[in-house]
Formats: sequence, structure tokens, C-alpha cells
Amino acid sequence: MARKNFIFRGDSILGVYPEDFERGHIPGRRGTRRVLCTKADLQLVPEDQRQSHLNKLYSDKELELRKGALVNQLDVEDKKRKRRTAKFSEASKIWLEEVSKTQSPKTHKTYKNTITIYKDTVGDHRLTDFDRAKNIKFFTALTLHPGKTKDSTIGPDTQNQHMRQLQNFLNWAYDNEYIEKRFNLKKAKVPQKDMETFTPDEVQRLAKYLEEKFNEKADPRLTRLNKNLYRAFMLARHTLVRVGHIWSLKIENIDLEAGFIRFTENQELEWKPKGMKWPNKPINKSLMKFLKEDFVNRDPRERYFLDKGNGNPWHATSNNMSKLMRAACNELGLSKKVKPFHWGIRATYITWLLNEGVPPVQVQHLADHSDLTTTMKYFNTRKSSQQSAVDLLG
Repeated sequence: MARKNFIFRGDSILGVYPEDFERGHIPGRRGTRRVLCTKADLQLVPEDQRQSHLNKLYSDKELELRKGALVNQLDVEDKKRKRRTAKFSEASKIWLEEVSKTQSPKTHKTYKNTITIYKDTVGDHRLTDFDRAKNIKFFTALTLHPGKTKDSTIGPDTQNQHMRQLQNFLNWAYDNEYIEKRFNLKKAKVPQKDMETFTPDEVQRLAKYLEEKFNEKADPRLTRLNKNLYRAFMLARHTLVRVGHIWSLKIENIDLEAGFIRFTENQELEWKPKGMKWPNKPINKSLMKFLKEDFVNRDPRERYFLDKGNGNPWHATSNNMSKLMRAACNELGLSKKVKPFHWGIRATYITWLLNEGVPPVQVQHLADHSDLTTTMKYFNTRKSSQQSAVDLLG
């Protein structure tokens, strides 16, 4: 059945055109519709000329649409040609601009660093010229890239971080038609090893030490340090959140009545949570008791959980918190290989919960891991399996 060229809508007469002039009308699609004239305008034309008048209006509008389609097609082809001839630096600049709008400043900085290392070691070539040889050249350059200390190089984990970030860029380039195929980049082999953790008894020693400092009377600056360090410990110990979540947490997001803490983006600090799928963390009895007692003595001006005393965050970054907790661990003679917040508290209690038989999925949700395999990596399997064997011997 032939498609009508004209339809009537209210006081207007519309022309019906194919959505694609090359393919013609597509079954099931209504086509492109454009107003040609009003019924009143058509009445002004002699009756025997009305059909030819409508046909001319239809043809004129069709010519206009075809020209527009041609211009759009040429524009699309031109943009596609520019993408296909874009240099690595041009495409990566556009990508980094998108990253700056969708990711945290810290993430943007690490991606930018990867792009800089690539351009310095491999060069600024056409992106379509990327191949396995350039992948290997970048891989080799990373194995020789300077580390933090003199005469050292970055380790396999850091090398793979740069490779993952380059992979993300290339995936974006493929999705946006800068390159014609996907690449699976070569990465360094990282030996699988158990994560070093404290024992629960060592964490309890740390808790007792920090609590004693919390209750000590000292000069205002030292008192604030002791109180905030113990506050940070208590939140890490009872919720397993990462150190950045504790550093950026505002008091208004702690709902004692509802019994949960809401972790959200902090625009003041330009901080975003690391992909939190379960942002509301319940408050257990021990943490609730501590928070209620602690809030009684808070300065009304304080806005942050770890506050400087005047409504500002205790530290400009979360790194300083880790250094202070490291100093407390050193004071107790705890292993210097264990990162206090990440491994010492978070991983220790993930391991403890798994050893106690808590379902891994529940631990995954509490730890906010997007993948269960990530949770199991934190599980100190070597230590737990040996403990089970020793218990059986006993």
C-alpha cells in the first residue's frame, strides 16, 4: 500500500517524507513530517490549482530536506575522517576532558600521568597507527620507569595500573570510532600473594592505645589530633569504609536516629566515593554508643566528622591521616609492612568476618566491592587455612 504524501493535522497540511531518502519509507515507521501550509492558505488558491500547489510545496520541502541530509552526511563523514586521522595527543585530550567531568580529580590526575608517560616514551603518532609493537614499547618503558626512590623502578602493580588506564582510553577510542578494532594490552605478571594484615588482637591493642590518647588532656592541637585519630579508627573498625570516606564525611550525614551513615560525594573537597553500590552503612551498638557520647562534647561549629574545630576538615588530604595512624602503629611496634587503614583495619576485619563464617556476599556489600572476587582477594587465605589445620591438631 502506497504511503500518503499529505496528511491533515488540525488546521495544517503536512508532507510525509522518508526518514532516509536512500532507503525510502521504512515499514512501521511514521516517516519525517513537515508543515507545508495551512488549510486557510490553501483555500486562497484556485480549486483547480490546489493539487499542483501542494505538489510544489511538497517538492520544495523535499529538496530542502535532501540538502540538509546531504550536509549532515558530509559533516558526519568529515568528523569521521578527522577522528581517523587524529593524533594520540588530540584524541587523549578530548578523552581527558570527559574524564575530568565524570571522575574525581585524583582519577583524572592518574589518567593524565599515564597519557604523559606514553607520549614521552612511545611518541605522538596517529591513533590509528597503534599496534602490538607500540603496546610492547610502552610495556618495556614502564619496566624502566623511575620509582619513588633513587635508582628504583615502578613495580608490576603500578605498571599494570598504567596499562589498565591506557586500555580504558583505547576502549573509549574504539567506542567513539577513532580506531577500528579493540586491543587486549600486554600486562606485567604480578605474583599472587596474601595481603598482609594485623591480627584482631593487634587491632585491639591499637584501639586501646588510641582510646587512652582520646581521653588524655593535652594542649588543644594534640587533643584534637588524638580525638580525630580515634574517631577515624572507630569508623574504620566498625564500618570497614576506606580512609577517603572517613576524611570527607560530614556530621550531617550521620543519622543516629535511623541508625546509618550516608556516604556521598563531597563537592567542597572535590571528592567522590569509589563506586559505592551500598552507600548507607548501618551503625552497630559499639559505634552508636561512641558516637552519642562523642557528639555531646562537640563544638557547635564543627561540620566534619574529623573537624579542625571550626567547620573545616581536619586535613587537606586523607594522606596525613594515614601518616598519623602509621606513627601510632609504630609506637606499638606493629608491622611497618601493613598499611594501617587499608590492610591493618579494613583487610584484617574482612578476613576475620570471613573466618567467622559470615557469608562472603554480605562482606562484599559491607566492603563495597563491585565484584566478589575482589573481596576474596582481601581474605588472608594462607593464614586462615593454616589456622584451621592447627585447630584440628589441637
